[in-house]
Amino acid sequence: MKSTIKISARKSDLARLQAYMVGDAIKKHFKNTKIEYSFRESLGDKNLENPLWKMPEKGVFTQDFKDDLIQNRTDMVVHSWKDIPIEENDITAIAGTLARADERDVLLFKNKFLKKGANAGIDALKIFSSSPRREFNLKPFFAWSLPFKPATIDFIPVRGNIQTRVLKTLESDQVHGIIVAKAALDRLLTAKRKEFAPTQKFLRKALKELLVQVIPLSQSPTSAAQGSLAVEINSGNAHIKKVLKKVSADLDFKLVNQERTRFKQWGGGCHQKMGVSYKVIGSKNIGLNTLKFERGLDQNDNFIWNQDVIESSFQVMNKTIPASSLVEFHALLEKQILNLKPYKSKKNDAIIATKSNLLAAGSTQPQYLWTSGMETWKQLAEQGYWVVGSYDSLGEQQRPEIDVLAGNKPKWKKLTHSQGHSKKWSQTLKLYQVSYSGFEKLAEHKTKTHFYWSHGDLFLSSIKKFPWLKKKTHICGLGSTLDVLAKHIPKKNIITVYNYKEWKKKWIM
Repeated sequence: MKSTIKISARKSDLARLQAYMVGDAIKKHFKNTKIEYSFRESLGDKNLENPLWKMPEKGVFTQDFKDDLIQNRTDMVVHSWKDIPIEENDITAIAGTLARADERDVLLFKNKFLKKGANAGIDALKIFSSSPRREFNLKPFFAWSLPFKPATIDFIPVRGNIQTRVLKTLESDQVHGIIVAKAALDRLLTAKRKEFAPTQKFLRKALKELLVQVIPLSQSPTSAAQGSLAVEINSGNAHIKKVLKKVSADLDFKLVNQERTRFKQWGGGCHQKMGVSYKVIGSKNIGLNTLKFERGLDQNDNFIWNQDVIESSFQVMNKTIPASSLVEFHALLEKQILNLKPYKSKKNDAIIATKSNLLAAGSTQPQYLWTSGMETWKQLAEQGYWVVGSYDSLGEQQRPEIDVLAGNKPKWKKLTHSQGHSKKWSQTLKLYQVSYSGFEKLAEHKTKTHFYWSHGDLFLSSIKKFPWLKKKTHICGLGSTLDVLAKHIPKKNIITVYNYKEWKKKWIM
């Protein structure tokens, strides 16, 4: 085992931190190995005038480290993977990565503007961001996601490390907010080394003046590889390849390479108005699904918006289904909402809203407001609420991922119905009952082959009355309904979908 490994990276706080993360991971497996670090500026750090997509050079944050690898002056260079050009070479290679951080973008919005009234006095919303992708995808998103409706939305280029960009935002009288990668904030705010304490102090102070909005992948997929770091090595360095095999996160490595391959098909590069994100959700016990989110313009300026399950532990579609074979059971039933008692939120509440009507009229803006999906978000924004983020219809299996930005663990209250699922990390407020009638209609559809379920409780009630359902093929989303079905039906008899309406357009004839 080589006694010393040399790791290089840029000089920024985030770049140094990511290099330390790789070094620490290596030390866990090779305790007697000494790690030496080398940090310096890249071309992209020196040129802070031009937006990245306008700079003529490729790999402005990565290219000038290659000579060090080729000449064996360093063993590895740690990058933010999204900074590496899509075009690869034979001389160096990306040989590993660590566990991916949250890949989503986040809006940091100066809270002083919301204190000015319902429309915040904002006719022309101005946001710092130099990314054509973010501008293209976030303009339509911000048109409805905010508790006010600006007449125009403008994106203004900004350069510098994350501290510099946040400071520029706070100091500008013209700009209302900034878009940054959530992974960068999460990593800097949780760094253990003392050298990052000043940055953490600055960010914590800044966040007191900023509202947070986590951007859903369904609405704005990120740049390929966002949230992942890349370890670049000399392709001929077999020893370092073996070292990285011990520490690399294989699944994340696979997903990022899939994203980059797909992004290359769309033209690649930071000038591209296209986002591509691949995400695995689920568990080994229930089953795993790989989703592909992509949105933007291709090389010919054609609009693309895909939200697909591309790999699954469950049945994989390979042919269309006749419309006459499909039953949407919830559409057969009569539904009644009983004993609805909306919750009147308080200033310090952390609320998970599964429906928009579960917040009582006159409720105070909660400190944190999270939604199950996009429709509830839209409705709450229309009512004047600031929504922090959403489960994006991917299921409510874990607490909302904002603990790091919040600086604490919010005590969540989930607003739901009497059959709603409870979690240890939240207080479940069961605010209404749902009653269905008409189950006998299902008997008329015994010859049908495919059944779509919107709720797990409907499936449970139906399968008790009609055991023959166990032999049918069942379609559902990726949340709690899937958890219920997977406990009673073989995986080969379940089709998982993300966006049911879009799935129908593709597979039902």
